[in-house]
Amino acid sequence: MLDAGLRGKMLAVGVRGKMLAAGMRGKMLAAGVRGKMLAAGVRGKMLAAGVRGKMLAAGLRGKMLAAGLRGKMLAVGVRRKMLAVGVRGKRLAAGVRGKRLAAGVRGKRLAAGVREKMLAGGVRGKMLAAGVRGKMLAAGLRGKRLAAGVRGKMLAAGVREKMLAGGVRGKMLAAGLRGKMLAAGVREKMLAGGVRGKMLAAGLRGKMLAAGLRGKMLAAGVRGKMLAAGLRGKMLAAGLRGKMLAAGLRGKMLAAGVRGKMLAAGLRGKMLAAGLRGKMLAAGLRGKMLAVGVRGKMLATGERGKMLAAGLRGKMLAAGLRGKMLAAGMRGKMLAAGVRGNMLAAGLRGKMLAAGLRGKIQSDQSYSSALMEKSYRIS
Repeated sequence: MLDAGLRGKMLAVGVRGKMLAAGMRGKMLAAGVRGKMLAAGVRGKMLAAGVRGKMLAAGLRGKMLAAGLRGKMLAVGVRRKMLAVGVRGKRLAAGVRGKRLAAGVRGKRLAAGVREKMLAGGVRGKMLAAGVRGKMLAAGLRGKRLAAGVRGKMLAAGVREKMLAGGVRGKMLAAGLRGKMLAAGVREKMLAGGVRGKMLAAGLRGKMLAAGLRGKMLAAGVRGKMLAAGLRGKMLAAGLRGKMLAAGLRGKMLAAGVRGKMLAAGLRGKMLAAGLRGKMLAAGLRGKMLAVGVRGKMLATGERGKMLAAGLRGKMLAAGLRGKMLAAGMRGKMLAAGVRGNMLAAGLRGKMLAAGLRGKIQSDQSYSSALMEKSYRIS
């Protein structure tokens, strides 16, 4: 730095990012304007015109004109206008915002001055010069959902987002109805082919087959209903939305028939008292975890989100488990039990255990058994 004694002052040698010796922190050119860079023509350098955020008129990418207008590019004075050099991403010098060259380069827009219009050159992602936004070529180029039966291809019929009736996953009918799948005319209807993710031919929205595969819904025609196969994430065939089996598996809900209810206790968001990870107490209190002293477990005091009996927010049990905070009642304090990441019992924030066991994990706890407050819930 210069002898000016001002921190952050750099030489006026014109090097990128160097500030003047003007003696004002953060000041660039001798112009004394903050954020002004040298007119050396280096990328990222601003003009010495003294206008904040002004770049050189050198015509380099990202450089702004010396017109003195913040954020202005071309001398035309139009904000964010780029040169008509024809480089990718450059806009026309016509002064129309968002207009790209008619050079036919990918992503370039027509010089016709129509926003977001692409060439009819048939290049990927190019739109017709017909001036209709979002219209693709009828030539059946990529991006066009071809009638060839390829996944995600649209019909050459010229209907947007129309897929084939070929029965391929995610393909829509050639009926020409946007977003229509089955001939049933119901939106988002999939084939009854029995493939995962396929919906019933019953024409019910969001209905999956009763094939018994994970994520499949019942053929009962009830939205969001899964099979009673007992697989993880499977819902009961009871026909109640969001209901899981009473199999007692992780994330499984009771067949009590109450939406989002887990334990027979009938309380929302309650998990089994099985002591498995993510399981909450059968105490019937929402968001309450077991008092088994596992990481992330809250007290069985029965108050939502309460940790220590101290009643202080964010306090964990003094059981000496990793991630547990001190029972000292000071926020952010961990136990001095010698668990990694635990802070001193001295009550100083950010202090680690004096036990010298940093990086050690409590022996009486395993990651697998740790209960996370973030439990698997299905509403």
